[in-house]
Amino acid sequence: MTISILLAGLGALGAAFCVLLLRIAIRRRETRPTLESIGLGAVTSFFDTLGIGSFAPTTAWIRFRRLVPDSFIPATLNVGHALPAIAQSAIVLVLLGVHVDPLLLGSCIGAAVLGALMAFGIGLYAPSLILLSLLGLDPRLAFPIMASRRVDLRIVLGIAVGGVPAVLVASFMVKAMPIIWLRWGVVAVVVYAAVLLLRSAVQNKTAAMGGPA
Repeated sequence: MTISILLAGLGALGAAFCVLLLRIAIRRRETRPTLESIGLGAVTSFFDTLGIGSFAPTTAWIRFRRLVPDSFIPATLNVGHALPAIAQSAIVLVLLGVHVDPLLLGSCIGAAVLGALMAFGIGLYAPSLILLSLLGLDPRLAFPIMASRRVDLRIVLGIAVGGVPAVLVASFMVKAMPIIWLRWGVVAVVVYAAVLLLRSAVQNKTAAMGGPA
């Protein structure tokens, strides 16, 4: 029953989001995603489904290529990765047939709302995956748990178009992957998240001291 309610809610939310996004994109004449943004969405959403997260790599690439001003990045990330995230939730729930405890689901939603890490661009997937794995939860069961003017809708549409199929491919990989690989994948996620945090801390310290970035 819980799964059916979740899937129905995700479907309704996804449909409403698509209609609203297309209406705004048409009004702003930003309906042609670039091949680069489609590829970006495919790569980041693929690894997001494996638990690595999408915000940090997407931000890094957008800033490296200077695709949009920095002030556009938060809205572009949130809107662009919304549809792949909805697809990810629905596909993984169906493929793995996970039975989600309502109390656990509500607790995770509450933690996501109250947590500050997502606002800083670190993301929620890696910390959640690490915590749930350390608590003994099968990593394959952990995956389902986890509107501004300053937004470039061409990149948003590209991320969505490339991201949704990539989520499907990655979900099948998660289902077929041996459990030992997934556990080593969790280790890789821990290292990846730690490296990102250390790199950001070093860069901020260097900038504060007036040295080269």
